[in-house]
Amino acid sequence: MREIDITKKLINCCDELIIDDEKRSIEATYELWMDVDKYFGTKTRNDPSAWVNFYTFWHFDNPVDITALMILDGDDSCEEKEWELTQEEKEFFHKMMEDYCMQKNGCTLREFFDRELG
Repeated sequence: MREIDITKKLINCCDELIIDDEKRSIEATYELWMDVDKYFGTKTRNDPSAWVNFYTFWHFDNPVDITALMILDGDDSCEEKEWELTQEEKEFFHKMMEDYCMQKNGCTLREFFDRELG
């Protein structure tokens, strides 16, 4: 599916990091300034009512295993799909999440999780 390397594209974390105490994870939301169809294999380019939301998750119990979720949203539909990341993408998003947490909260993901739920 991947026609492009997301680690080489302009993407940004946005909004607040969200802690899920039940899943023991932290969620990051992204702005994707790239051709999402070439990465996800979607067809949003020709459908002005469709867009992609993308999230990654850092897990307290397995902090090096970053997972992802892609949501293909539209005026008439919504499809959620766990997105399998490559090892390089996991490392890329882990660093991006750590940097964003430091910028927003002045601490690491683990410290943020401990502080909020400790």
